[in-house]
Amino acid sequence: MQTHLRTHSLTSMLRTFYQLSVSFVLVMCLSACSLPVLEGQPSNTQVVDVCNTTLSSAEKNSDNSQTLPFAFMQAIVAQNATSQWLNTATTCPQFYNTAVIRAAQSMYTQKILADKLGVTPAFSPIFRLDNVKALSLDDLNAQHIMLATDRAGFALEVIAGKKTDLSLLSLSDNLRTVSNQVLTITQLSKDPRQKIYDANTIMNNVDSMIDPSTHLLAPTVSIIEINCVRESLASINFSKNAFAKNSLDQNTGMKQLALLLASYMYDAFTRGYPSGDFALLHQ
Repeated sequence: MQTHLRTHSLTSMLRTFYQLSVSFVLVMCLSACSLPVLEGQPSNTQVVDVCNTTLSSAEKNSDNSQTLPFAFMQAIVAQNATSQWLNTATTCPQFYNTAVIRAAQSMYTQKILADKLGVTPAFSPIFRLDNVKALSLDDLNAQHIMLATDRAGFALEVIAGKKTDLSLLSLSDNLRTVSNQVLTITQLSKDPRQKIYDANTIMNNVDSMIDPSTHLLAPTVSIIEINCVRESLASINFSKNAFAKNSLDQNTGMKQLALLLASYMYDAFTRGYPSGDFALLHQ
């Protein structure tokens, strides 16, 4: 009985320490990190400095989340890495795509470590662009995202119907909502969506299939999510000064978009898609 009580007490202490440490890291991150310099504020040199600092911090925390000696320490820096990579998406727009992937990987690392520690991961994925007022996207970027999310939503609806899975139907609805939200936010004059797409491959492989992008075998739902993110990012190739004249609403929107895409990629990892660089960065 005494041994059980000591073990329970130690576990409770570790959980409390982890939660307090994560709160401390978040406070430090919020005080140390900022959005890109806006129009009318200081020079491009400061923008570059913010980019280099944020990117360096994100890379360091990602590395430490794999190499520090204790799980609770790794979990803390993984949380910081997620936040830093999302900041990198807007402070270093030339690394926007990489930042989305790294943020998703950091989120997944947090989940694995939180499960090991018996605590709740200290992040909140999003699957819609609610309350986003503006996005810094050209027509091609917006069309790619609209088409990718609409196609993925349709594919998941097909699987949800065949498997009678309400959770997949909800995921499908969220993706199609994102597609509508991008259209509304960007006010595109041309809607590229087809609404109905070829579903033969999906219908014949509702559980698992070969990912056409990587030739890896993975659960079908995870492949749909991963390729939705890949297609959404396909046309994005921002310059380092792409967001220099953005409004606050645009910067906030682009950070939320990065979080949304990272969230779908993270969800794919939880469903069985490989989270390693070999499956994500070398297409």
